[in-house]
Amino acid sequence: LLLRGVLIADSSAGRAIGYRQTMDYLNYVMAYCQEMELTENADLSILNSDRKPSLEAKMAFRSYLANFMQASRQYAKIQVKWFRQAPHFRFLHLDNREQIKPLAVKLADRVLRNPNSEPSEPINTKEQDALRMETYLEAKDMKRYIVKLEMILPDSSEETELIRKAEKYAKMLLAKQRQLQ
Repeated sequence: LLLRGVLIADSSAGRAIGYRQTMDYLNYVMAYCQEMELTENADLSILNSDRKPSLEAKMAFRSYLANFMQASRQYAKIQVKWFRQAPHFRFLHLDNREQIKPLAVKLADRVLRNPNSEPSEPINTKEQDALRMETYLEAKDMKRYIVKLEMILPDSSEETELIRKAEKYAKMLLAKQRQLQ
């Protein structure tokens, strides 16, 4: 999207979770590549001579992933807060899956019959109040939530390959910028 010029940093998509962090990371890699060119080390890259990422490259990549995860957690926390404060939402225990299908069918039926209808009256029961409190506590716990990067382990071949690809695309973006100048 960046190479085609369709993704603009100031657009709503450019500010979206994932895109924003990825663009920041690619900008970092592009700046690093430009610095190498200015110091007449154009043959150098963020990879060492044995084509392994440098410590700086690894730290930048891991920081990118951490920023991505942090933004996702923050957004999830905001969503939980918004749903919790909306009195028309019905909260369900996930362990009670038998409840979900009949309620989903009932809701879909109601929406299909009258798509512009106002929400039903607020759901104020002790059970719903207790479930709202659970979501509040879950949202608070998100501050301490630590994700395990099980798909991209530090120093793994996957991490190395993603850093290589980031450099490749950063250099392509730099070339594209030069063409436009």
